[in-house]
Parts: sequence; structure tokens; C-alpha cells
Amino acid sequence: MPRIPYAHLEDLAPESRALLEAAPINVIRMLVNASPAVAQQFMRFSQTFFQGGSRLPADLREIAVLRAGYLADCDYETWQHESIARGVGLGEG
Repeated sequence: MPRIPYAHLEDLAPESRALLEAAPINVIRMLVNASPAVAQQFMRFSQTFFQGGSRLPADLREIAVLRAGYLADCDYETWQHESIARGVGLGEG
């Protein structure tokens, strides 16, 4: 069960509904509860960070994400990104 309830699609502003339909992942399901501007800016950041617009190599990016997840004791984040990290060439441990 999420700590922040997910919005109902029918209650969303059109811009937020479009963002969620384009990327129906849990973090976006949570963020569309905020204003459309917040959700849109997060999407811009996320796309740059995770889809190659960043100069940070994929392995270092995943190390950073995992470290933040471990420090925050966020099992969901670390579970998601451990498999992504393996996909970019990082090993166990």
C-alpha cells in the first residue's frame, strides 16, 4: 500500500492525466497528486536523468540512486533499481 494515495484518473487535470497515461509507473501515479507543473517538471528531470540526457554514466547513476534508496531505507526504490543496476553492468554487493 502506498504511503501517498494514488489519484483517481477521473479526478485529474487534463495535463496530469496525459502525464500518467504516458508513463503509468507508480512514482508518476503519486506525483500527479501535486500540481500539473510539479509533475511536468519532475518528468523533465527524470527523462533527462534516466534516458541519456545526463553526462553521468548509467552505472554511476544507478549507484547514486541505490545509495539514496539504502540511506532512506526505501525498499521499494532499491528493489526497483537493483535490477536496473544489473542491467547496466553492475554486479551483486
